Amino acid sequence: MIRIINNIFLILIFSLGLMAFDVVPVWAAGMDQMYYLNLQAPYTRIGGDFDGKLDSPKIYQLYELKESLGYGLAFGATREMYACEISYSQSEHRILNLIPESDAKLETLNISVKINPSSFIDKRCRPYALVGWGISKFKVENGAIMTIGSEVFISTAKYEGTGFHLGFGLNWRLGRRIAIDGSVAYYRYDMDTVKYFGGKEEPPQGDVIMANTVASLGVQYYF
Repeated sequence: MIRIINNIFLILIFSLGLMAFDVVPVWAAGMDQMYYLNLQAPYTRIGGDFDGKLDSPKIYQLYELKESLGYGLAFGATREMYACEISYSQSEHRILNLIPESDAKLETLNISVKINPSSFIDKRCRPYALVGWGISKFKVENGAIMTIGSEVFISTAKYEGTGFHLGFGLNWRLGRRIAIDGSVAYYRYDMDTVKYFGGKEEPPQGDVIMANTVASLGVQYYF
């Protein structure tokens, strides 16, 4: 994960270096509102109470998850300094500390606001800060065995929650219609609903937090 994030940082730094030579506006109508679609490749590291460490009575901390590359799609609108988008992403993760190893699927739906510095409005490379809110669903697949004390369970569970995210990124416009978009963000969800062990719904045992670090790279099409 650290290597992936470092590569994203290198791309962003390289692109920032190009800004010093990029004095030509992308298009004359750069101030007009435009819509876009963004095909994304997010690399997700899941943490918080899902890091495999048991330092409290919450059983939800027993999952040790492998980092994973997923896919996503975003739709947004941009005007002057601001962009607002809604995005969906999905990734599958191996659970390393269940016997046998099992799979889990993470789905998120987020609304984000991106803010560009005004001095970069008409430039090809635009750094931005992002902040937003979203919904997360995390499902552990059937078939794995979980041991809690002297009891053994078939680990089938689905967690749902809401939370915020924040980060930064860089949008590099290759032309009027196409851009490359890269970002690094922190997502924190309060997983306040859980269904497990045969579909029975149970209240979480205390606050259950999913804290994800996501490095994403995408191709953006304006229309």
